[in-house]
Amino acid sequence: MDLYIASAKPEVIREAMQLGAVGVATNPSVVAEVGQPWRKVLKDVAEAFDGPFLVQVIARDVDGIRREAGEFHNIVGNRLIVKVPMSPIAISAMRQLQREEFVVMITTIVTLAQGLVAAQAGADHLGVYVGRAERAGIDPYALIRGLRQVIDRRGLATKIGVGSINDVPALVGSALAGADHAAPIFDVLRDAIAHNVTERSLVRFEDDWNNIPSSGDGLISGVAAVSVAEGR
Repeated sequence: MDLYIASAKPEVIREAMQLGAVGVATNPSVVAEVGQPWRKVLKDVAEAFDGPFLVQVIARDVDGIRREAGEFHNIVGNRLIVKVPMSPIAISAMRQLQREEFVVMITTIVTLAQGLVAAQAGADHLGVYVGRAERAGIDPYALIRGLRQVIDRRGLATKIGVGSINDVPALVGSALAGADHAAPIFDVLRDAIAHNVTERSLVRFEDDWNNIPSSGDGLISGVAAVSVAEGR
């Protein structure tokens, strides 16, 4: 599962890229958090990394969606993935955008029925909302597993992306259920790396290293090296 980062803050994005993220996922709420004009926000984000960039439209009609997608493309370029919230209009707009060679994600997916319709219609990506689905009493992992099964059985090219990832269990659960990519907030990415057992192990390794007799040249002896390498 590829990791994206749900952020529109360049400093956060750069740090996330150092931790293994390969793309950025935004939505109107994420962009609004920056407190600057959206064109400047997208331009600054686009300059902070070079991977896939998900940007969500606001318009509710096909012409408006096409117009916004064109504006996004002028800023982001060919790595743009246009996010269109699920609706009948979204399916029509998606097909038009794809004819214009845009890559499209149908997002705000919280039910299997929604995902099946979007996938069968040819969506390039599905955007499953994990946290929001859970809060609504919906099992998002059963949803992802169901979509994975249908997509694989039919040989569809649609990828399953997951957003609204606000804790590590949601990230892990999405991966195990079969998501292709996930966009956690930065705190989740950081928390996924840390664990107190790991931290205690590092302290133990440092203590053991400092107790190794010195050979006088700053290097450890062969026997001690083997002992350290085996992770005592």
